[in-house]
Amino acid sequence: MSAEKKPGDPAEIPPFLQKRGAEKAAAPGKPGVPPSKSGEEPVGIPFFLRSGAAASKPSPQRAEPRSGSAPANAQPMVQPAAPKQAPSSAPEPVAPPGDLMSPEEVQKAIAAAQAARLQQEEQAEAERLAYLQSEQALKPAAPAEKTGYKPIDWENAADIFDHMVTGIRKDRADNKREEHENKRKFETDWQHVVRSMQALEQKVKGNPKIIYFNFSRDMRELTIKLVDETSKQRFRLITLTRDHPSGKFKQMEVAWLIEYAGRERYFLDAKEAMAEVVTMVAATLA
Repeated sequence: MSAEKKPGDPAEIPPFLQKRGAEKAAAPGKPGVPPSKSGEEPVGIPFFLRSGAAASKPSPQRAEPRSGSAPANAQPMVQPAAPKQAPSSAPEPVAPPGDLMSPEEVQKAIAAAQAARLQQEEQAEAERLAYLQSEQALKPAAPAEKTGYKPIDWENAADIFDHMVTGIRKDRADNKREEHENKRKFETDWQHVVRSMQALEQKVKGNPKIIYFNFSRDMRELTIKLVDETSKQRFRLITLTRDHPSGKFKQMEVAWLIEYAGRERYFLDAKEAMAEVVTMVAATLA
């Protein structure tokens, strides 16, 4: 039998509580070694000898708490704070390399091109309107359309008669107007011929080859008689008149050029007749 225990001696550890193997029992008066694995109880100290503090203070099992409820005195894991970065100013736009343009420059270029194109279109439209207005101003006014025009019924004698009468009257009026215009023009040209031939009379006055150089009282006839040794009659007679000597062709407003012995011509243009007379006089006096 074992020796009798004295008061104050540590109690013996029952054999079934002792850890078999290489593990050593905890020394008397020292706390037990914490278990190496989760769920194992401390070895060496019987549960009935554990102090109240040791029993109440749970030994840490794992670094991370179990899912569910965490131990009361478990310290929360603190994540390291991320280093604060110093506030930086807004990045400056980098100049595009080479001939490339930035988006702002591209937008400005597009807007400028559109504005230029719009200005060109407005200028072209203004020029077109100005051209149309000028053409409209120069274009003669179109004759007014006849109102109440009725097509001609060529199978109706009365309609044909009315159409013919209207056409004849219109042609007669046009001819009369044209005749009046020709007479007015011829009268103006004849007055010019008279003044020019009077100036020529003063120029050749005193020439021995001029027999006479006369105008009629009404200034409608000019007669020139020249010495011409080459002709059989030894003279040359030239008459420029507006009336034919025979009294015929009174309705014709022309200038008659008549030479002695019956050669005669007429000119619709009085100035052309005058030029022919001057040529004949110059050929005789030269």
